[in-house]
Amino acid sequence: MTGATRSVQSPVWAARGIALLGGIAIVAVVAVAAFVILSFPTPVKVKSLPPFNLWHPGDGIKAFNSAGLMVDKVTLRKDQIDGLTMGMMVEATAFAIPVQGAPSAARGILFCFQNEIDLQTMQSYYVSLGKALPQYSSWIFVKDNMLLQINGDVPEAVANRYARALNLLD
Repeated sequence: MTGATRSVQSPVWAARGIALLGGIAIVAVVAVAAFVILSFPTPVKVKSLPPFNLWHPGDGIKAFNSAGLMVDKVTLRKDQIDGLTMGMMVEATAFAIPVQGAPSAARGILFCFQNEIDLQTMQSYYVSLGKALPQYSSWIFVKDNMLLQINGDVPEAVANRYARALNLLD
């Protein structure tokens, strides 16, 4: 053969080239497999939380009665309820607390909320109201989704008995 050059590869270089290509293919397969495995979320067992709206006003009233506390339900007009709840999804029961002294001022409201944001908003409202206008101060107690508001004219010891009764709910 004249004038033509012929390239002859050594078998060692050919073997290295094949090994290199094989290594690249293996790395590519491993990378794709790792990507596929990592892109699927790993199942995690999550403890199921109870729904936030666990309690209703009737549950709180029963707890008061079971603790021997007197409760006289007060009927509120729809506009009074709407004014108290500020359009929130909430159940509410107003009640009078038989207390010597100022029985007309001895009132409470038991609110049961469907979400924590509304509960916190209402709690902040009553705390702010009491700071801005001390004559409207309240005893505020929270148990799960319930907020118990008792007029500040009620003695602290009496208000605490109602709070303890709610805390017995389980």
